[in-house]
Amino acid sequence: MAIRSVEGFLWPPPVSTGVTGGGVPVIDASGEKVAIIFRATEPCRISGVRFTLSSVTTGQTLRISLQNVGTDGNPDGTIDQSGTVSVADTDDFTPKSVVFDTPRHVNRGDLVACVIEFDSTVGNLAIQTGNVTSFVRHAAWAYIRHFFSAAWNSNSGYPWLSLDLDGGGTTKATGLMPAGQNTTGSISLSSAGSPDEAGNRFVLPFACVVSGVWISATSLQAAAATLELRLYDLANNVLASVSVDRDALVSGQNQLIADLPAHLSLPAAFVGRVAVLPDATALNLSKMDLDSNARLAAFGFGAGTADTYWTERTDAGAWTDINTRRGEIGLVVTGIDDGSGAGELTWIPQGRAVGQPPPIILPG
Repeated sequence: MAIRSVEGFLWPPPVSTGVTGGGVPVIDASGEKVAIIFRATEPCRISGVRFTLSSVTTGQTLRISLQNVGTDGNPDGTIDQSGTVSVADTDDFTPKSVVFDTPRHVNRGDLVACVIEFDSTVGNLAIQTGNVTSFVRHAAWAYIRHFFSAAWNSNSGYPWLSLDLDGGGTTKATGLMPAGQNTTGSISLSSAGSPDEAGNRFVLPFACVVSGVWISATSLQAAAATLELRLYDLANNVLASVSVDRDALVSGQNQLIADLPAHLSLPAAFVGRVAVLPDATALNLSKMDLDSNARLAAFGFGAGTADTYWTERTDAGAWTDINTRRGEIGLVVTGIDDGSGAGELTWIPQGRAVGQPPPIILPG
């Protein structure tokens, strides 16, 4: 194989730190409803969906339906498939799943509306959405419509919706965020807490050169505080580490890329861990919880593998892995196997300065 230099990309890709803060459309009057409109990315039979509630004032049974989309970009009003799900007054920020009376067959590119409304008795609740400010819009992006005041209205939220398949399994559509298991977007870490170290266990789907570590966390900047980013192999050997002075960061900064002391060449199928260790000043590492490892993989949060997920430990003890959670931390890749099968593993320099140490080469 041959490693070719690239400009650099983040792996696994960030989800965003704003996924829990969206427009949360409220339905609390007769006829009001919310529609999540998406374009299918593969041929499949959709048997049900999963979404997340926001605040619930008065819970009542919801009817969830799939409908065609009119030329105006809104649902056409004809229920093609549907199912109901009960909602209690105490179901704030709770995921809900529904199975349709019949599956819906879709082809790649089909535009579908998932409509959420009260079945008969009107309640008062909101549907959880996310914040799209840190996302790049795709031409086939999913979007939200909110029906109130006798008309469909645009909503700026990022749609949270998971699609379940007939016969089992799950799929995604471009622009959909999977319905989270909760809306807790981060976990606090510090040397005085438990866990005091966390990140992601990963399996690389390709051979690559790693030049750094990226992380998303709430308020990275902190006075007189430091954090350490580490890259381990499966035997807990520290392959690389970098210390970051949090006092030097910008107030309100939530994302960070830290260069490793030397480039690191890793083979395909390499199993490792990338983790953060703050000092006594707490750091809130961003994360997302889903209901299954299969859904984590289907939405790409495992970045090509079901074996990339959350890992944590305390006082350098045994690691605890959670395969339904993805932390917002990963690798900066600046070289990748081109698939040519030519020659041995090589490294193309990325403007290495004079005196900078050469990359560490691990056996493939």
